[in-house]
Amino acid sequence: SGAYLGGYTESERASARDSSSARPSNSPQVPPTSTAPAGREMLLLRSTELSRRTRERLEQSFSTAEEDKQQATSIVQRGRTGVRSGAGLHRLEILTHQSVERGCSSSKALSSSDDDVSSAESSEADINAVFNYRIAALNNANASQSCMGLAIQWLRLRDEGEASYRMEALDLDHASDIQNQYENAAGSVSGSREQREAGRISARKTLLRSQDLQPVGEPSVFHADRQSTALQKIARDGSAHLISLCFENNGKRVRHAITASSSEGSVNLFDPNYGEFSTTLPELPSMFQNLMTRYGSRLNGHLQLESMVIQRVK
Repeated sequence: SGAYLGGYTESERASARDSSSARPSNSPQVPPTSTAPAGREMLLLRSTELSRRTRERLEQSFSTAEEDKQQATSIVQRGRTGVRSGAGLHRLEILTHQSVERGCSSSKALSSSDDDVSSAESSEADINAVFNYRIAALNNANASQSCMGLAIQWLRLRDEGEASYRMEALDLDHASDIQNQYENAAGSVSGSREQREAGRISARKTLLRSQDLQPVGEPSVFHADRQSTALQKIARDGSAHLISLCFENNGKRVRHAITASSSEGSVNLFDPNYGEFSTTLPELPSMFQNLMTRYGSRLNGHLQLESMVIQRVK
């Protein structure tokens, strides 16, 4: 489907459209003519070009959805549905048919009644509090569910330029390629839950090396009740980490990749669904909890953090 919503309310998406600069389209542009057509002709030209671009985007979206469906069907036929719990939120109904760590890439739009229910559970201020720490937005970038690919790209870019530059430098096509490599490697391992997790860890290490990043030692696994200890590890000065979050949702597990880099008393955290955040070391627990509140809301399907696998990278 091309209707990726990324855990944003309608008002947030409208605000993003008004305030953010859009990425350049891959579609060819209509070259300027030497003589401007009359007003009506200009409107017709713009309308035709807009329709063409929209049609191309839809065709690309349908192609991606069909490829995902074929891949998921093949996975199920191979009898490895047990490792298919890391799925995109916009297709929770076929959660076990999807591949590992595609990420929490989307959720359904909120209706007015949904807003009422969500407000009853936690205020809008609570859900949006994490955006007080955001320094660069990446709205809708994870529509293709390539969280692992985007996370690894960010690790390579983490010391380059400003946050806004890093967001622009992310290559969505390359991220999708990295994602597919990861899924092919991680999805080839069956067996017990421990064996499947070992397969994911091995796949992440292999992928990091292939992207000129070096995993340092063995990853650390933290249950949600050890969140403060996990954050202390992330906050270690001069370190960078690839972080695999495992959420629980109605008995199913949903995985999502984020990254973090710390330096000189501050921590930058990148979430492929929302962009880049920055905070001081003392404020890191608050910022992270605000992010988990966002994922735990109705907007993202009431996801509850179960565990974190943290791999140091250099």
